[in-house]
Amino acid sequence: GRVWFNTQWPGTAFPTEITDSRSASNLEYSFCLRSEGGTKPLKFLLYWHDPETSAGTPKALVNDLDMMVWNDKEQYRGNMRERWDTINNFEFISFKETTKGGKFRGTIRLSPDQPGLA
Repeated sequence: GRVWFNTQWPGTAFPTEITDSRSASNLEYSFCLRSEGGTKPLKFLLYWHDPETSAGTPKALVNDLDMMVWNDKEQYRGNMRERWDTINNFEFISFKETTKGGKFRGTIRLSPDQPGLA
């Protein structure tokens, strides 16, 4: 299921905008939020149930999703890795603290080498 951020934090300092973007080669969801700032961490977590692979399959995941988040300065890939994570069925990105008015943009997409969700 999909989480609607504006129903998770009603009336808080996390105004959000979620847009859907689809292309012929992959499925992609984007989100954006602005931080009130502070010393509390801001964490993004993506988890999905993935069916078991067949015996002898070289890939660990049937459905490989990727998450990337940009702040005002840099971009971060899921699980804070330099390359896309193709092993785990969860991805996280964490910021120790945020600045007031700081923007965070994120994208969750089906890995480009996937034909579609199983």
